Amino acid sequence: MNMYRLLPFICWVSLGMAMFSSCTNPTEAGLGLLGEDLLKLNYVDTFTVETTSELSDSVRTHTPNSLLNAYLIGRMDDPIFGVSEAGLYTQLIPEYLNPSFTGAVVDSVVLVLPYDTSKFYGDTVKPFSLEVYQLLETINPLEAHFSNASYYYAPGAIGRTETTLSKDSVEVFDYAQSTQDTISFPHLRVPIDRSLGQELLNLDSIYYSTDSVFQTFFRGIFIKPGAQNNAMMGADLSSDRGGMIVYFRVDTVSRQFNFQFSPYVANVPVFKHKVENRPVASQLGAPSTSNEYFFVQGMSGVNGKIRVPHIQRLKGNLVNHAILELRVASLAGDNPALFPPATSLVLYYRDADGVFRIIEDVSLAGTELEKKFGGTLQPGANPEPGLYRLNLSTHVQDMVDGKVSNELLISLLPKAENAGRSIIYGAANPTYKVKLKIAFTEF
Repeated sequence: MNMYRLLPFICWVSLGMAMFSSCTNPTEAGLGLLGEDLLKLNYVDTFTVETTSELSDSVRTHTPNSLLNAYLIGRMDDPIFGVSEAGLYTQLIPEYLNPSFTGAVVDSVVLVLPYDTSKFYGDTVKPFSLEVYQLLETINPLEAHFSNASYYYAPGAIGRTETTLSKDSVEVFDYAQSTQDTISFPHLRVPIDRSLGQELLNLDSIYYSTDSVFQTFFRGIFIKPGAQNNAMMGADLSSDRGGMIVYFRVDTVSRQFNFQFSPYVANVPVFKHKVENRPVASQLGAPSTSNEYFFVQGMSGVNGKIRVPHIQRLKGNLVNHAILELRVASLAGDNPALFPPATSLVLYYRDADGVFRIIEDVSLAGTELEKKFGGTLQPGANPEPGLYRLNLSTHVQDMVDGKVSNELLISLLPKAENAGRSIIYGAANPTYKVKLKIAFTEF
């Protein structure tokens, strides 16, 4: 393999440094050497990179005392990736303890799901339906839960709706202050069986003494997507406007009471993926140079996987800068108008214990991920396809030094909060195959 080419490529390194000013440790050291020892600075972009896709087992979707930024709910039938479903188990607690419902008569009950509209994905014009079921099983909020979880719920739906997803605000009456007000925000409303609301308001006061006692009666709900959906929505459970709202009257005065979402209860998204007989299924297996494509999907969908089998040929050298370039692929039968490529990708690896970890370059980037790590989809120069450029300088040094394996996983961040996906040209594509570009100082 013709690995090393003496730099007339200093301009490439300089450009890379300008784009990724993170100055990870190897890069910082390399900058100091540019002027001192120019003849030892080399560049290589001909390393063999093997590619494949692998199925995910599950992803963590609940961590105690915290909320995700968005909770995906829906169903999609993607011509390339197959059928994906996202449901949500969630517990609800009274908005305050020891309320008085003397003389209360329930008018209606509505489950309010505030939207995170940035997470809409798929065919949002087509009718979108949800069903709501009452949980029969208590979920421990103090334990971690994963996307393959399953809990018992009553067979009969307590609520359902069919609508279309819209980013527009919906105007509704609000009685939170015991007077009628009008509020407006983007959200979905699911009518719930009125008898459940009356049952909750008729409970003995002991059930409203603590949240945990309340949950011995009402264990929560499961929100399930309709079978004909072809889109995902994102729910913002951190909004104080969300929850199951009981609208009621005392005499002639209209009021409301919210059984709200909370970070201190269990909120567990669950995902299912069926890839059989779809193009993604044919590209699973061990990394190789014969795969023309590989695939990346959010939720608990497939990850891309690459292997650099000869990376330790650089052992004993200092990695100044390393960039992984990935090109967006086109496949017959795809529908990028409904299922566009993911806006950004990140890199993970498995440590010695097999634990899925994000690479250090991403951690070092902190809040400046796009600037210092990259990974954001860039339009290709006409007629070239879109491009992801990922800075993995620190991690490549660790690979060279044998501190980590020579395999990397390509995914979305955070995976559990993203419904997007990308098709990437793999190792076998003659024009747009994956490239690992490394500038290094030879010792």
